[in-house]
Amino acid sequence: MEDKRTAIVQQALNQFMENGLSATSMEDVARAMNLGKATIYHYFDSKDTLFWAAVDLEVSQMEEAFLQELKKERSGRDKLFRYLDLLFTRIEERYDVAEKRLNFWRELGPKYFDVIQRFSRKEAEILSGIFISGMATGEFRQTDPLKLATMVTSHLWGLHFSVLHGNCFDGFTHPETPALREKARFFINTIIYGINQSRSITE
Repeated sequence: MEDKRTAIVQQALNQFMENGLSATSMEDVARAMNLGKATIYHYFDSKDTLFWAAVDLEVSQMEEAFLQELKKERSGRDKLFRYLDLLFTRIEERYDVAEKRLNFWRELGPKYFDVIQRFSRKEAEILSGIFISGMATGEFRQTDPLKLATMVTSHLWGLHFSVLHGNCFDGFTHPETPALREKARFFINTIIYGINQSRSITE
């Protein structure tokens, strides 16, 4: 039962990204899986419910992919910069999909900000884990890891929006990701400098 539900959500996620939210119906998802529409409604009472399940699945997949890659880095500093690389690669990939297949901003409308909240909460959890591991090894000073992670996440999303041109709901605009990466790396360097355990207090 759970496997079928997950398969339905994955198919819906693929179709939402491929065709857009309004152009994807419950019947489309059922047809793509050779299922009756009633089967889809057995698991999800509306397209909106299915949409949010698809968002949660993508958040979960992002977390799994990020954590697997972060395991390859040893220091907290390296983990933070690896996290940035993963984050901005993901941003670029998502914008490429949106640019080619749908006006993602206009399509989601107010839902977009709810989507951002779900991703940002998970991103803060991942960053908090990096700070906790750095504190455990003595690389970083002791501080509130979740508060710091939430601040960093909010700042990174702020940078993201600051480099968008025009009104995002009036048409698609691609982010200047090189400029975004440069600003983000400078910001993370500042954070690392502030919490680096080896730095002298008087430095």
